[in-house]
This record gives sequence, structure tokens and C-alpha cells, in this order.
Amino acid sequence: MRDPTTQPRGRTRWRRFGIAFGPAMGLVITALVLMMTGVLALPITISGVQFTVKADKLVDNGSGPGEFKQWGDVDNLATGGGQAVAVSDIAHGADLGGLTQTVCGPTGLASPFPTHIQLVITADDANATGDLQVDLVGPNALTTGANMTSTFQSLVIGALVPTRGTTDGTNTEPPLTFGQTANSFNITNPNVGTEFLQQTAVYTSAGTFALKHLGLAVSAPSAC
Repeated sequence: MRDPTTQPRGRTRWRRFGIAFGPAMGLVITALVLMMTGVLALPITISGVQFTVKADKLVDNGSGPGEFKQWGDVDNLATGGGQAVAVSDIAHGADLGGLTQTVCGPTGLASPFPTHIQLVITADDANATGDLQVDLVGPNALTTGANMTSTFQSLVIGALVPTRGTTDGTNTEPPLTFGQTANSFNITNPNVGTEFLQQTAVYTSAGTFALKHLGLAVSAPSAC
């Protein structure tokens, strides 16, 4: 009969550790491999955890009616639930130039194990294509450098716009709400490397996210 004192301890905690860190570490390993090629291009969705994006610019990849839409909504997947957001939808995605994206969230573990994990992704050039959507939050949801210029073509404020919404299986058309639209837009930067636009968001998705000269840093801060 085995002496109970000789049996391994902490098995359940280490299993939880693996479950919590498995997806994050998988992302790290995949990204490190892709760094060797110089370009990361894959579908991307981040949801529920607040994150920030700093970019040199934001220039749409297409133009035409409905290229840019924005409306108010509630994101129920955000931490805490029921968070008011401004949804920005760019039909053909956008070029962001140089990028720094910071994502930080809880691991679900208790001390002395890491309680939070933070991923910081950097790229010399970033391009998101295929219907880019971002849920912006907070009083400083989007800010730009003092010398950056934001240009909207054919801007209509108070237009009826189709939202992503949800359906009950009988109606395939998305609901309509009041928002604003533009045929084209760009936020340009005459001082690349010294001025940035910054977004604070709880959700983003894009068909393809292409990053050139990818960098990835992982840390375990005590809080986010």
C-alpha cells in the first residue's frame, strides 16, 4: 500500500494551469514560428478582454457606400457584461501601419501561480482585411496625435445602418439602428514613429490579420 505522503501533490492545480495557459502558449509558439517568415496572416478574433491598439495610421482598404459604419451597442461578452460600446465596422478592413497591440487578462489561477498573463504584439506593418469590426469602450475609446488628420468622405450622421445583431432563425436580415456611415476614411500621420492613434476595445475580428516583422512579448503581471 503506497504511503499517501509520497504521492504527488498539486495535480489539480497544475491541470488548471495547463488549461488556462495552454491556448496562450499555443499562440506564443505559433507566433514565434511565424516570426521566422516575417509575416503573420490568419483570421483573428479577440473578445471579452479589454485591450489597447496603438497604430501609425488607419486607412481603409476600399471605398463605396457602407464602407465604414459605426453605431452604439452593448457587448455582453465583455468582462463584467453589458458594456456600452461603439461598434466600428470597416467592410474591406484597414491598413494600420506600425502596430502595438496589448492584451491582458486573468488566468483563473490563484497565487503563487501567475494570476494574469499579458501579450504584447508589435509589427512594422499591419493590415486587417475582410470586414474589420472593433467594439470601442471608455471615455478615450479612440484618440489620435495632435497633428494627425482624420478624413471621412460622404459622411452621414444619423443614418440607418445594419448591425451585426442576432437572429431567431426566422429572420436572416440584421436589425437596423441609427449610426453614421462614410464611403471612405483615413487617419493619417505626418510624424510616423512619434505620434499614434490609440484604441481601447473589448472585441475585434478580421478575416485576415497580416503582420510584417512580428514581435511578441509575454509577461505575467500581478494585475492588468
